[in-house]
Amino acid sequence: MKIKKTGILIYFSLLYTITIFSQSRVPSSVNGVFSNNLDFFAIQKVDDVYNNGVNEDIKGSPYLFSDWSDIYITVKLKKEETYHIKGNYNPVLDQFEIVIKNEKYILNPKSVIQIRRGSQIFKLGNSLTSYHEELAVGKNVRLIKIYEASVMQTQTQTLGLFERKIVLKDSEYILFNDGRTIKLPKSKNKLFELLNTSQKKQKEYKKFKIKNLSDLSKIIQDS
Repeated sequence: MKIKKTGILIYFSLLYTITIFSQSRVPSSVNGVFSNNLDFFAIQKVDDVYNNGVNEDIKGSPYLFSDWSDIYITVKLKKEETYHIKGNYNPVLDQFEIVIKNEKYILNPKSVIQIRRGSQIFKLGNSLTSYHEELAVGKNVRLIKIYEASVMQTQTQTLGLFERKIVLKDSEYILFNDGRTIKLPKSKNKLFELLNTSQKKQKEYKKFKIKNLSDLSKIIQDS
């Protein structure tokens, strides 16, 4: 099941504005491995894609993280290897962007096995189009978080004037090994039904709370 980004692409030409760039300063980064293998790691420069983004009326940043910290990208060249570079995730366009010699590039998703930022791990769906954060892994299922963005219009304090701003949100899903993706149920019983949890295990999880990530992760890891 492919998770769609709700109407975001219609705004892509508006999002890289002077306001956004001033809020998202990118530090320089030099990494020989990436520079020497651009065709493998990068699709193209961000500015080459968005150089017409001149609209200034959309507030906020399209990026998930406020700073461009090191991300650790695991790839498979001749063997599986991990490299680190400054990067950030853009949920608006569902892409990771990396900094090579002080220029931003779109990370080629086909080169990615996984991306780690601190304790967070990001992977791609089966379609290679939707990044998700992996929260817990079981034998048959995974608990994932998908980040999305929308542009909201709100009234300002000045009568009759409105402003548009980028709003980021996230939702948790159950990803099955067969590729099915189902939104995390709100009740524990519905989750047990979805995971076909045995009566014995249900008794073991009696005091577990589905909103507690530690409890939820334990249920997933046993599934």
